[in-house]
Amino acid sequence: TGAALAGSNYVVGALNLNGGSILGSVTIASNAVLNWRDGVVGPAASLTVQSNGVANLLTSAAKYLDGRMTNSGTVIWTGGTFNIRNNNSGYLGNVVNLGLWQMQGDLDLSQWFGNGLEIFNNKGTFRKSSGTGTSSITVTFQNQLGAVDVQSGLLSFNRPVTFAGGTVNFGISSNDFGRISVSGAATLTGSIA
Repeated sequence: TGAALAGSNYVVGALNLNGGSILGSVTIASNAVLNWRDGVVGPAASLTVQSNGVANLLTSAAKYLDGRMTNSGTVIWTGGTFNIRNNNSGYLGNVVNLGLWQMQGDLDLSQWFGNGLEIFNNKGTFRKSSGTGTSSITVTFQNQLGAVDVQSGLLSFNRPVTFAGGTVNFGISSNDFGRISVSGAATLTGSIA
């Protein structure tokens, strides 16, 4: 807690980020786990989750992404606001999702500077699997050949959103159904299932 992880690190077991900052490159290897409870991935840092690797975004504490994150494995997000910070200067946060990013609850994916540079690029699956309330996405969301899967509750896009060649799936059950809302510009191509 409160420490800094610097340099280049290849994690083959478990890494617990309970506060502090990641200042270098960190790779979560296949079958390895990151438990991110609190803290910052710094501006010059990068976080890579390899295929079959897992990143757990835990607790109600906010998480801050100031560098690049690439997920080819699984992100299981159960708590806290996930803040992407990019001002095209000192902060260069963005996400490329090539695997599964699973939101479990009514959680928020937020921009920090509000300049449109905070981007979540989905080429995998972005899923809201639980929570009957609203989850707000205030970053620029680009779904390029990926899938957005809303099993329950409302996924509210509050910045420009692009659905280009991917799919949008809605869950329907006896007590809830998935839905989306878009405020602002939306580019739609692909299929709705």
